[in-house]
Amino acid sequence: MEKFVDTLFAGGYCDRRGGAVCATIVSLPNWESKLGIVLLCVKNEYLNFYEIDFKSNIGKKVAGVEIAKAENFVFKANFFVQLLSFDYEGKHYEFTNFGNHKALKQVFAEERDKQ
Repeated sequence: MEKFVDTLFAGGYCDRRGGAVCATIVSLPNWESKLGIVLLCVKNEYLNFYEIDFKSNIGKKVAGVEIAKAENFVFKANFFVQLLSFDYEGKHYEFTNFGNHKALKQVFAEERDKQ
């Protein structure tokens, strides 16, 4: 995973903190892709969403949210279950089945503490 995060950082998708994962989409407003996965990348104070395929080819950015403005924020992650859920500007976002959750959780904590 570290090599993949290094590639994402070099490509400008995420910052050096390594808050980046591929996740299964449960709810993503205006999602039009037929694939049920998305790349979540934290860069500065934003969580950005990118199209990605099963070969790790990254497509276009489809959305971005300011982490500190997310409401009803839920982040649960352990060996068996991963869940990221929040509301942003009246829309619900929800993702599951992702790795690298420790780095992502740390980055979210840092950004939400800035409130």
